[in-house]
Order: sequence, then structure tokens, then C-alpha cells
Amino acid sequence: MLRMVEYLSEYPIKYVTVYGFSTENWGRPKAEVDGLFELLARFIDKYLNYIHEKDIRLCHIGRLHQLPQSLQKSIGRATELTGNNSRMTLNVAFNYGGRAEIVDAARRLVADGVSPDDIDESVFEGYLYTAGLPAVDLLIRTGDEVRFSNFLIWQTAYSEYYLTDLVRLLKEKGKKTAAVSVESADELLGINSEEDLRVLKEIWANKQAGSTVSDSEIPAEES
Repeated sequence: MLRMVEYLSEYPIKYVTVYGFSTENWGRPKAEVDGLFELLARFIDKYLNYIHEKDIRLCHIGRLHQLPQSLQKSIGRATELTGNNSRMTLNVAFNYGGRAEIVDAARRLVADGVSPDDIDESVFEGYLYTAGLPAVDLLIRTGDEVRFSNFLIWQTAYSEYYLTDLVRLLKEKGKKTAAVSVESADELLGINSEEDLRVLKEIWANKQAGSTVSDSEIPAEES
């Protein structure tokens, strides 16, 4: 992710949102879920000061309260430190789902006692996680997938779409299938060290093994 941010920061791009962990990802093997939490925490610890020096504002969108307390604190520290930066806003969608965002917005509208007659698109947008941010101009789907995985479904209603073919290109270079996904993720997430790549490979190796997060371990929704 760091390499992507460095590249984009050279252009007049004010807002970037990356999808790190969806609300549906709780159903993945527990080892993989824990590994993804660790990767984000390590990224923040390692690169927060650098991002701050680049004048980039780091924001979180999603259900923060369901994440581990230690990760919540790391995210809170990052958003507080970079809150006044203005060169670029980097939104990290972590424990995010487009449908969940709309449900949460509707709940807040009801909780605030907003009359149905007063609700229009503008009012509703003010209750989304992305309130105050512009609509998405371009959505890039990586990893040779052709679905959008419940990502910013309100904000991308009129976006341009671009689908990459990275996996096919790697296969053409002779990569083994098992390694393709790992190396693809290396490119897409911007893994920045051999240690990070090792962690990611372990996560991938556990994808078909280990226990899945049980229903009792999935945080309850906030009412």
C-alpha cells in the first residue's frame, strides 16, 4: 500500500480509498483474520510518521468498534496525528461493507429522529462513513476479479470502472498458481519487506486450513 500511496501522491489526487477487510471477511479462517489485523497494525506502526511527513491524512471507514482494542488504538492514533494534513486523504476501509454502511446510516437517521419527509440523497449521504467526501470518480478492481465485493456501492453509482488483469500477467510469466495470489497481493497491498511477505504467505497457506472464526467470535453489530 505504501508504494501505491507514494506513486499517487505525485499526482493531484486528493482522495484514495483502499479496501483492506470486509464485514464478510470474519468468515475466513481465524489465522487469516488475525494475520490481516496484524498487517494493518504493523503498517501503521512502521509508516505512520512517514505518511504524516508526506502531509497525508489517514482515515478509517467501517465498523471500528468491532476490531480488536489494540488495533482500534493504532487507528485512532493515526487518524489523530494526521487529522490536519491536506495533501491527500487516504481512507482505509477495514471491517467495511457497502451494505453495512447503508444500514448503519439508516440506523443513525432513525436514532437522530429525522423525519422521513426530510430525507433525500444529500441528507442520507451525510450519515454515511464517507460524509463530507466527494463521490468516487474511478474504481480500480485488482486481482483479476470481475465483482466489486460490496465496496462503496453508494459512492460508486456513477464511477468509471477499471479491472486489472494482474493474475493473468503473472501466470504468463510462469509463476506457480499457489504463488500467483501471494505475489499479486504483494503488488496490490504494497508489501514492503520480506518479513511482511512471509506473514502474508503464512496467511495464504492457512486459507484452506485452520478453524474458521465462529459465530460467537464475530463482534455483534452496534444497535
